[in-house]
Amino acid sequence: MISKLRHRRLLQFLEERKEVTIESLAEELNISSATVRRDLKELNDLGLVRRLQGGAVAVSSVSKEAPFSVRETEHSREKKLIARYAANFVKDGDVLFLDGGTTTEFLIPEIADKKGLTVITCGINIASSLTRYPSIHGIMLGGEIHADSQTVAGLISQRLFDSFNVRCDIAFIATAGVDAVGGATNRMIDRIPLKQRGMQISSQSILLADGSKFGRVSFCKIAEVEDFAYIITSASAPLKETEAIQARGGNVLIAYDQDEA
Repeated sequence: MISKLRHRRLLQFLEERKEVTIESLAEELNISSATVRRDLKELNDLGLVRRLQGGAVAVSSVSKEAPFSVRETEHSREKKLIARYAANFVKDGDVLFLDGGTTTEFLIPEIADKKGLTVITCGINIASSLTRYPSIHGIMLGGEIHADSQTVAGLISQRLFDSFNVRCDIAFIATAGVDAVGGATNRMIDRIPLKQRGMQISSQSILLADGSKFGRVSFCKIAEVEDFAYIITSASAPLKETEAIQARGGNVLIAYDQDEA
C-alpha cells in the first residue's frame, strides 16, 4: 500500500475512532507496528494527528474535556439501566470495589437494599453518594485529588490500596472506551494502577460502559476485554463492536429498558 493511500486510510480510521492504539491501527491497515509509528510521526509533524504514547488521537478530538457535572448527565438513562442490571450480580455481604466514574455512581442506589455491603472506592462522587446510604460501609482511598474526574489517584492512593489486606467479591470498572483490539482504556495514566489493583483483588471484574464508549480507544490500557467476567452496556452499543468483542472472548450483556426488550 503506497504511503499516501495508507495515510488517508489511517486518518479516516482515526477520525472514526477519535483515539487509537498502534496495535489497532496495525491490525486495521494490515501493516507492521513499525510502519504505523513512522506514519504517525509524519502525520504528527504535519499537524494532522496528535501523537501519544502507544497511539494517537484525532486533532478534532484534542480539546478540553467537558466538566464533570456535564459528563454526569450525559447518557444518564443508559447509565441507570446499566447500573440496575449490574446490581443483579451483587449479593448480601459482598465487598465491592467501585471505580471512580459517572456510570459507577448510578450503582449506589441500586444496591442500597442489600445487607452488609462494603464498598471501597477512589471516586469522590461515589464517596459522597455513599453518605446518603449509611447501611453501606464505605471506604474511601486517599491520594491526590483530580477535580476533573472526581477521583483520587497517584502514588499515595496506590500505596494505600496495596496496604489493604482485603479481598473483594466484584470490581466494577469504568472506562473511557472499549474496543475488541484495544481493550478497555482510559485517558489518564495515573488512574490505571487503581483500576488494575481493584481487578487483581477481586474474584470477578465487571466493566460498565454505555454504548457511546464502544469502538473508542484511549492511550492507557486498563485490561483486555476477555479479562472481565462481563461487559455491561446499553442497547445503543454498535452491533459490529459488540460482536467483535464477543469473538475476542469478551462477554457482553445488554441492559435493555423493559420497553425495548
